[in-house]
Amino acid sequence: MSNNPKTVACFGGSKISTLMYDLLIRVGILLGERGVGVFTGAYEGAMEAPARGANRTKNGTSVGFTLKGKEGNSFLSQQVDCLELSSAIGFANVDFTTRLAGLFTADAFIVAAGGGIGTLFELVGLMIFNQKFWKAGRKKVAILRPEADNCEGWDQGSLDLLFALGKVEPEVRAMFRVVTTPEEAVAYVLGE
Repeated sequence: MSNNPKTVACFGGSKISTLMYDLLIRVGILLGERGVGVFTGAYEGAMEAPARGANRTKNGTSVGFTLKGKEGNSFLSQQVDCLELSSAIGFANVDFTTRLAGLFTADAFIVAAGGGIGTLFELVGLMIFNQKFWKAGRKKVAILRPEADNCEGWDQGSLDLLFALGKVEPEVRAMFRVVTTPEEAVAYVLGE
């Protein structure tokens, strides 16, 4: 990973608590103030909030990776149509993995705790890419799990279970950190 990430992808569910939504707006503001672009899945909840935050800053930008022609949220600076993306990388059909391919071009990642099966897929994908493809420049992943929120999953225990099941190397495990505040998440992924 470069010393100064230019982009951070934010993952999480479309249905999140009000607290998590507000914290992810703060993530977007902190990234935007530093001129770091926000990548999201383009839709509601954990995908909308960081884009909304980045949109509030002078230098903030957000790119939403849309799926199957569905329009993204109104806070995005730019939308990438995964139908076009898939034709450029040779996928026969546009699907979730095509969208993920675009999001994985980010320099670092922040994951909102409490997401569902899609967030699980993203976390496992980040483990796989860090272990198999990004060896020369592994990418940091912060999992935002506020102490005051009653969100389930994506705590250190669930990460440790995924690490054990996937036989994840210690160097890859070291790239994942559970944090409780937007400030900690941004500081970790940006190396501050």
